[in-house]
Amino acid sequence: PPTKTYKALEFVEIDHAIVDLIVVDSKTREELGRPWITLAIDVGTRTILGFHLTFYAPSQTSVALALEHCCCPKDEWLEEIGYEGEWRPYGLMKEVGWDNAKCFKSTPLRTALRLQNIKVRYRKVKTPTHGAHIERYIGTYMGKIHLLKGTTFSNTKDREDYNSQKKSVISLDELVLWTAHEINGVYHNTVHKGLGCTPLDAWDRDWIDSNGRCVIPPFPEDRREFRLAIMPGCYRVIGREGIQRFGLKYWDDFLTPLIRDRKRYWIAHDPRNISVVYLRYDKRFIDIPWRDRRRRPIALFELEDSKRALRELNTDARSEAAIFQHMEEKIRIEENAEKLTRTQRRNVTRRPVDDRLKMTPAESNVDYQQHSAGSIDPKEFMTKE
Repeated sequence: PPTKTYKALEFVEIDHAIVDLIVVDSKTREELGRPWITLAIDVGTRTILGFHLTFYAPSQTSVALALEHCCCPKDEWLEEIGYEGEWRPYGLMKEVGWDNAKCFKSTPLRTALRLQNIKVRYRKVKTPTHGAHIERYIGTYMGKIHLLKGTTFSNTKDREDYNSQKKSVISLDELVLWTAHEINGVYHNTVHKGLGCTPLDAWDRDWIDSNGRCVIPPFPEDRREFRLAIMPGCYRVIGREGIQRFGLKYWDDFLTPLIRDRKRYWIAHDPRNISVVYLRYDKRFIDIPWRDRRRRPIALFELEDSKRALRELNTDARSEAAIFQHMEEKIRIEENAEKLTRTQRRNVTRRPVDDRLKMTPAESNVDYQQHSAGSIDPKEFMTKE
């Protein structure tokens, strides 16, 4: 049967793949392992709307960050990674299609996309009706990856006696920049057989109106609010000690008027840094840091690892003090080790930056009456509303 013809942003396919390349630490140049990539292709124009590279296995967070990259302008991101030029394809799609993996079936994710007027289409089990475009491009991308030093190729037969670990030279940041050049510089400007023109030409053609003027694609009004809306989260009632999440306590003065209203509030979080959670209040997200702000920021995987280790030692893993003492000791050992294992090196790269101010013992007492950075005076907020 004939394939349906789509216009730009009418239908987008998204999928994950583990990259056939071993990347190295940006400082020590020791190998870290293979990252995952999440890619999104606009079916109508065959342009790549965005991607996300990470050491984390596919999850709702990977999907959220990839969607943010797809839907929002990329000017700041391009400057941040050192890419000179523009990446024109972006915007809110009308429909997104993906497989039936767990990371795509999150109810909060589907709800958030519905609020953005984005429909979700799942592939039919055993009889898929879509997905060929993104799978074909992933194959093309991996073919280019196989030309880099440190590639693992697609199978052991192709690899033969090639030592991927010893040959690896590219860091994750360098791979991100290389991928940007490969997609936006090479692929977008190469004639596509199915289109008869380049993907970028097809994209530009769909955004020229009848008067010959260029139309800007629709995109989220607030990038941060859009990202947090599709991040993982759960509902919580505000208690006298604030918000309980991951067995930890979070507090800000903004919560004071909410303590006794008995309402359940949506609390979003970013697994890459759980030193702060985000409370959705009247369509806005408010930063709520954890109660003891002297503690260094951590990723969710660090907390889970520490709890697991304490359980194995028959220690009360519910104690915040025990958990953080254990993590600080682990970090001290890792930082002092002359040569880390690959897992430890990878954990260091996944750990959030410690941006706490260095305090003297006399300065270490925290005044909890002061608002956290980025928070709002609750009285001022209520007055404005």
